[in-house]
Amino acid sequence: MPERYQRSGPRNPCPACGRVKDADCAWNDDSILCHQGSEPRPTDKLRPGQTIEINGQLWALIRSNAGYSGCADLLKPHSDRKPVLLSKIEQVAYDSTLNKATAHLASQRQIFLALVSKVRGHIDPYWLTLEELESQQIEQERAWLVGSAYTKEANIIGRHRVNHREDLRIVARLLKEVNYQRKDTRAFRSHYLGEAHGG
Repeated sequence: MPERYQRSGPRNPCPACGRVKDADCAWNDDSILCHQGSEPRPTDKLRPGQTIEINGQLWALIRSNAGYSGCADLLKPHSDRKPVLLSKIEQVAYDSTLNKATAHLASQRQIFLALVSKVRGHIDPYWLTLEELESQQIEQERAWLVGSAYTKEANIIGRHRVNHREDLRIVARLLKEVNYQRKDTRAFRSHYLGEAHGG
C-alpha cells in the first residue's frame, strides 16, 4: 500500500521547493508533486528525465503537468538506469503543442487587456440606464472570467514563458481592479434595485 502523502504547510516545507504558504505540494518516499506557483523553484528549468538533488537524494522529473489541476511537477527517485528520452518525433510534437498553447495564451492575454481597458472606462452605475448597466456588468464579469482562466492556463505552462512571474503579477493586479468594479456593480444592483444577488 502506497505511503500516505504529506502536504506542505507552515511547519512542513515542500522538500523540492520549500513551499510553506499552503498545502499545494504533496510527497511521500516514492513521489513528489511540486506545485507550479508564481514563485521561483529549483525545478523550474528541468525537463522530463533530468534530475535534481533533494535532501541528498537524486530525484528525476517525470512530467510537469501532473496533479488534479495539471500544474504540478511529478518527481520520482532517480534510478541508475538510463532515462527514457523523447524520440525526435515525440519532441517535435511536444514542442508543437507547447507553441500552440503559448500562442493561445497570448491571444487570451490580449482579450483580457482589451476587456480591462473597457472596464476602466465604465462610469458610476447611478448614471446608467438598466440596459447600460447590464452591458457594463457583462464586460466586468467577462473580464474576470477571461483573466482568471488565463492565470490558470499560464501556470500550467509557466516554466516555458519568458517573464512568466512578472506577467502573472501584472494580471493579478488587473484582476483585483476588475473584481473591485464587478463587486461595486453587484452591490449597486442589490442596494438600489433590490436584486437579491446583484444581477
